[in-house]
Amino acid sequence: MAPTAGPVADCAVFFGSEGGDAEEAARQVEHELGSTHSLHAAAAALDSISFEHWVEIARAHANVVVLCVSTTGDGEAPLTMQHFWRRVRRKQLRSDALAGVRYALFGLGDSRYPKFNAVAKRLDVRLQQLGARRVVGSVFSDESDTAINNAGHDVALQNFIDALLPAVHETRTDALARNIPVLPASHSAHGQRIAVEFVARPEQETVVTHESAPSVQDKWRRKQACAPATAGAAVTQRALDEQLIDMSVVSVERLSSARLAEEANDPRDVRHVVLQSCVPLAYQPGDVLHIMPRNRASTVRSFCEMMGLEPQHQQGAHPVGSMNQYVRIWRAQAYSPEPVSAMLLNVAQPCSVWELVSAHFDILSIPRRSFFREMARLASEPRERARLQFFASSEGADERIQYTFRERRSILAVLRDFPSVRPSLEELILIMPRLRARAFSLASSFRKHGPHELHVCVALVKYYSVATRAQRVGVCSSFIESLAVGDTVPCWVSAGTFRFTKIIQGVQEAPMILVGPGTGIAPFRSLLHELDAARKSGTRNQDTGDILVFFGCRSAKDGDFLYQSELNEWHRTGLIALHVAFSRDAPGQKVYVQHLIEQERTSERVANVLLHPNAHVFVAGSAGAMPRSVRFAFQTCLQRHAHMSEHQAEAHLAVMSSSSRYQVESWN
Repeated sequence: MAPTAGPVADCAVFFGSEGGDAEEAARQVEHELGSTHSLHAAAAALDSISFEHWVEIARAHANVVVLCVSTTGDGEAPLTMQHFWRRVRRKQLRSDALAGVRYALFGLGDSRYPKFNAVAKRLDVRLQQLGARRVVGSVFSDESDTAINNAGHDVALQNFIDALLPAVHETRTDALARNIPVLPASHSAHGQRIAVEFVARPEQETVVTHESAPSVQDKWRRKQACAPATAGAAVTQRALDEQLIDMSVVSVERLSSARLAEEANDPRDVRHVVLQSCVPLAYQPGDVLHIMPRNRASTVRSFCEMMGLEPQHQQGAHPVGSMNQYVRIWRAQAYSPEPVSAMLLNVAQPCSVWELVSAHFDILSIPRRSFFREMARLASEPRERARLQFFASSEGADERIQYTFRERRSILAVLRDFPSVRPSLEELILIMPRLRARAFSLASSFRKHGPHELHVCVALVKYYSVATRAQRVGVCSSFIESLAVGDTVPCWVSAGTFRFTKIIQGVQEAPMILVGPGTGIAPFRSLLHELDAARKSGTRNQDTGDILVFFGCRSAKDGDFLYQSELNEWHRTGLIALHVAFSRDAPGQKVYVQHLIEQERTSERVANVLLHPNAHVFVAGSAGAMPRSVRFAFQTCLQRHAHMSEHQAEAHLAVMSSSSRYQVESWN
């Protein structure tokens, strides 16, 4: 560590997170080191500060830097570390840029994805190239590892923390021996971090009633952030890369068959949503639309009633927080030196309590370990407190997983089970997870549909909850299911996993294989509309190579064949060679896309495409077995028709992957 003029922290904990797992891990490290072991640790997103500021903290203000990092898409950096990721990989950085920095790395991944923990592994190598030194061995946790009692990353994380503690104590002893003061222990009790001020309703706003709002047509507010700079500063707008845009619904069409779903006892429900943007968007095939959902009105009402946020709980002229009361949220004090974590809000200030609960609180999410820890702190009944403390402990991991994930018990249900936990509005803002945007591949084409029209293909998430003994619908699924023409949907567009630029330019022959069962066909619909429009306008070479499309669904009947007329027309006109697998139509036999790939009548053509020096393969769809099975089918084709060994076939596909000619976009 470089010389410093002031006191240093034992640990600066940073996370790069997309769905919240890496952030949860960072918060757990912060808690274990601070509250349990009396060390100073503070957690923040990697992109909450500039890269230069991060380097300054790592070199001069922290004994150890801990990084908790996940991987998204096809080995891409998650949302909260994309700027950091670009900067840390710059070739202009000197080889001693991080000399003296001591770090520990915890990677979160899922080996069902082809590029398991790719970002964490590459970051580990890059930090050492820049002169940083590991204080403990880096850990690359596997969520799909069932050898740890289905406890997700919990066991691996606890082992990481256990290994980290001696190293942190050693760096503390070293700093004190050199007369460098160390900051006092930090604690995770949220207490005075923010304050809620009740304010008058803005004149331009309409009063929200049970009958009027809670609908998706309510005015959507932009994201806000608690400014970390000054104690007592009001919440101010944060500069975001993504421009949140209010789009209007043009149409919502159910593509899948309700009758087929009932006959197969399958809750699958696929919707094609067309949105109109008020501003022109220069999007490309492969781009992603992020939709910010809202909680269902009945869910918000149940939560408000349970937490005492209803009008009948007002006390004289000073309400404790009714759902119609307007509030402004302030930073109560500069609670931690460095780093300071910005807290994002999904609503503007001031806002009503109803808006805050509807747009910001992820009420129906599965509670994480840290949530139980905060609930235990707030429980007033001793038996409830003891039970919550057990759930928050390492020893209670398996029971917590059973109680939450396996039984699909939401935060709303958990709060109902522990009635002595009734946090204040300030505490709720701090401990409730933030409702996050959901990402969907664009299914529209700029050339075909123009800069204002965007399409997405969405499979609604429906599942059975043991806790409620009823079928439940995901938050975003419920939001989309309730949409009507003219409703407002807050969105933004970003680059996705797939890179189609060279394909679209069509400057040279580049045959393709597109594998997209189910809603995995969405990004390929975007690409094919783009190619078809370019072909018709004469801006694309007519002979740019084969395009083999493998699509899979349950049945050829009742609309389960998504975008059937378009795909058949492209096949008829020679743009693509279409192969469709129907898994439910053949009695006693299920046929999937991988089976069509390695069929005798198609495998030779597949092999010829794979052997082309400019060939590209794109695979989209559910994670799990499909991407692996498809890759194995490609190996089979190469072994059968190119006379390769198994090792040679895999090496050929690996070369394609390393040159971005074999890309996978999969999701759980």
